[in-house]
Amino acid sequence: MPVDPALSDAETENVAPIKRLLDQRWVLIVSLGGVLAFWMRGDLTPAAGILFLLALWAAAMVEPVASQRRRQLAVLQTARAVARQSTWPNTSTKRVVASLSMPSILVDREGIVRFSNAATRSVLGDIKPGQAMSLHFRQRDLVGALNRVLANDQPEQLEYIERFPVERWFNVALSPLRFDTENTGPASEPSRFLLVQFQDLSEQKRTERMRVDFIANASHELRTPLASLSGFVETLLGPAKDDETARARFLNIMREQSQRMSRLIDDLLSLSRIEMKAHLRPTDPIELGALIGHVSDTLAPLARENKVKLDLDISAQPVTVSGAQDELVQVFSNLIENAIKYGASGGLVEIVLAAGSTETGPSVAIRDYGPGIASEHVPRLTERFYRADVETSRQKQGTGLGLAIVKHILNRHSAALDIATETGKGATFSVGFPKKIDLPPVENGSNSVSIGKKP
Repeated sequence: MPVDPALSDAETENVAPIKRLLDQRWVLIVSLGGVLAFWMRGDLTPAAGILFLLALWAAAMVEPVASQRRRQLAVLQTARAVARQSTWPNTSTKRVVASLSMPSILVDREGIVRFSNAATRSVLGDIKPGQAMSLHFRQRDLVGALNRVLANDQPEQLEYIERFPVERWFNVALSPLRFDTENTGPASEPSRFLLVQFQDLSEQKRTERMRVDFIANASHELRTPLASLSGFVETLLGPAKDDETARARFLNIMREQSQRMSRLIDDLLSLSRIEMKAHLRPTDPIELGALIGHVSDTLAPLARENKVKLDLDISAQPVTVSGAQDELVQVFSNLIENAIKYGASGGLVEIVLAAGSTETGPSVAIRDYGPGIASEHVPRLTERFYRADVETSRQKQGTGLGLAIVKHILNRHSAALDIATETGKGATFSVGFPKKIDLPPVENGSNSVSIGKKP
């Protein structure tokens, strides 16, 4: 039943508790009159008393129209109270917030999200209006700052760290605002909002960490080749300055050490660049068959030099993943090169590309038949500068950073590296990509390769 949105004075009075008794006044008057009549006549029999009580009960069961109206008014007041609390920003306010380049969220005085812009959805995920802010951001410092700003109307800033799926840093600015609102009721009234803005500091933080890590790692790893170069230079300037044989031998060693330093610096810089982009998911469609074929062709001379046969088993259908081509080339170059160098004694390296399905994503397995790796080393193989065999690694011109680079690239691609090995039976390095999604076709050549491909 529709009711007048404006409450009159009489209607307001009907809500008062005293009116509930006045609504039953005729029942009370009739009851009192009957009792007095029977008492004055002196013929108050039990039967008459029972009839009187039944009539009184029947009158009390009939609900007055005023009581129905009172209940309707109470429902209307409750609905209006809820409407006053359900405040929403108007269209112009939403347009202003939507135009902001950084993730921005409007929160009402109850801590409920009322609007978020497109940058918020792309960076922080889908934050739906009407839900509590604390459901999406559970960090104690951020929730505490939100409550303080709502209570005190004083702006605050803090640093917020998100650790899943990758570590990201944000400077969060909480500013109290007052905008016009669009209520669900008929009238619009001003209401305060809180604007929460997230400034992404991830690249800045990673740059700072890169500088620190680079200095620490470079100073540690470059100390040995620099000491060698310094010693050989002093020897050549001193006792061996006239020794042609010693000079030629020392110069060859110095060249090897300088090349080692160059590889170390290149790998450190490569690792730092990858870490800086760890929070950015690559989106280019990459056809894995052609990419692995290209990497195998590139490493064919190294395989022949080490007397290793490369045996490729590539899926006949195109296998497309979302990724960055240069980084995936680096991943499979590292893994295949390691298999050739450290598994050369087995004489064979198998590379298997499986297309996967909607339940299991594409995978690439690289297996060698060399000496294998002791089980105690496997959990630490992807650590920086960790070597299962230091002497062999240096002989093979390894820097100790190859698998660390592989791990960071695969993390950025939401892919996983699995290592299966047994001493004396070789090792298998498997790369598993996320389950298949619809990607545009890639036209970058045939999947056919010329090196030991199985029929």
